[in-house]
Amino acid sequence: MLDARALLLVFPNTFEYFFIAYEAVGLRWDPQRMGKRLVLGVAAFLWVVVKLPQEYWIHVAQIDTTDLIKEAVFGVPVETGWGEIAAGHPGVVVGLGVALVLLVAAVRWFVTQRLPAADWTMTFDADAHARDVSAARERDASRMLAGRLLDRELGEKIAMVTLVNVIFAHVVPNVDATGPQLALGTALVITINAALSEWLVRRRVAWRSILTEFLAMAVVNAAVVLAFRLLLPVGDGSIHLGTALFFVLLVTLLVTLYDRDRPVHEARVLARAQPAMVPS
Repeated sequence: MLDARALLLVFPNTFEYFFIAYEAVGLRWDPQRMGKRLVLGVAAFLWVVVKLPQEYWIHVAQIDTTDLIKEAVFGVPVETGWGEIAAGHPGVVVGLGVALVLLVAAVRWFVTQRLPAADWTMTFDADAHARDVSAARERDASRMLAGRLLDRELGEKIAMVTLVNVIFAHVVPNVDATGPQLALGTALVITINAALSEWLVRRRVAWRSILTEFLAMAVVNAAVVLAFRLLLPVGDGSIHLGTALFFVLLVTLLVTLYDRDRPVHEARVLARAQPAMVPS
């Protein structure tokens, strides 16, 4: 809207890289071992050393990295294909391959020899790390969260998903809804989802898998969209079905992930708050 690329230096998307760094730590270590100074240090490093130079390079200086490499490193026109470049510079290709192998070996040595001992075997299964959350604790947390519909969690979901939808509304075609209209529709869909989910939890109905939950809620939300499509013409309104279904699938995905992970978070909070039972 302001068309000021320099603002990207003021508001760089550091969270994306911080999230990746946090999850990378979680592959081998318990991230809760990270102190506040270390967390802030990682965020500051990513912001100053990684993200700010990237934002300047891409959005302010507007330098095309591939063109720069072709012209400055290999001395060829930008339209030259990478296959032709590799055939004409085999020594450089071999050197880059060797450098990559050495870099991987150096990183592996640093991780295994210089960093603290791992808390668990490296795995990409996030649930395997939730050792402090039993199935019973997670069920108890779900029932506690389902005690009241209009609560902080509902407001949190509405605020988060509405912001995402407003951002996507600027790039997805066929979106005529204003910001308030989009926020109202998002809030309505999320509230319906929350009411249905909490009704099921209170009756001790559990989803077999997150995929089952996503598909079931997607059907419910698609029905809501179809109802909107039938009712809006009565008030001289309209809705683009394809675009609406895209947004409703986006809402369903975010809400499903939120509802899956929030009880785990609450169970961990409760577990830390309760003192460990020490046998007498």
